[in-house]
Parts: sequence; C-alpha cells; structure tokens
Amino acid sequence: MRKRLILLIDFSESSVNLVKYAADWAQRTDVEILLVHRTTVMAPALTDIESRRHLVQQTNAKARSELMSLSHEVLPADVKVSFSVSELPLRRTLARLLAQPFQDLVLVGMKGTGPVKQLVV
Repeated sequence: MRKRLILLIDFSESSVNLVKYAADWAQRTDVEILLVHRTTVMAPALTDIESRRHLVQQTNAKARSELMSLSHEVLPADVKVSFSVSELPLRRTLARLLAQPFQDLVLVGMKGTGPVKQLVV
C-alpha cells in the first residue's frame, strides 16, 4: 500500500515550514505528499446558484495556483505532490481522502495557535 502525507495548508508561515518538513521526510522515505486547502467563498446571501458556482470555481482555482506555487518554491522536483482544494468542510474532504487506498498521515502546522485550539485539533 502506498504511503502519503496529507498536509493541511492555510498559507501561513507555519505552512511553509510544514511543507519543508514534509519534503525532508519524503526525500528520506517513499511517500507522496498531498497539499490540502479549504477555501472560504465570500458570496452575498441572495447570490444565484450559477453565480455562486462561478465564485467557488474562481476561489478554488486561485488557491490551487497558490498551492502549486508554494510546492514549486519549497519541494524538490523528485517529490511526488498532488493538490486538493475545496470549499467543502474539512471533515468531509478528509473522510473522502482517508477512504482512498493509502496509508495516510495527516500533518497540521500548529505554530502560533493557542493551547485550546491545539487541544481541539
């Protein structure tokens, strides 16, 4: 079974350090890296479905572009990396990803968060 590191990315400084850590780990072992980001779509309450769908696509495309740029800056070319960007709740995204045929390890950057948030996560 293939091994994969799932990194939850929020584009903070901690995220960059987390990707560097995962890159080091990936070079030492045979693991793939999956960068996951949850987008927040800001749409007025009375937005029609088609306009909201368009806003979601734009927001997700921008976040995917930022993830790709982060990976190109930090990850070596020989590390296998993939991306997951969605506006869906992180719980649903993780459930879908963990159902795939991988041995997964989920990594989250916690620097700069308070002790209560660290305990909850």
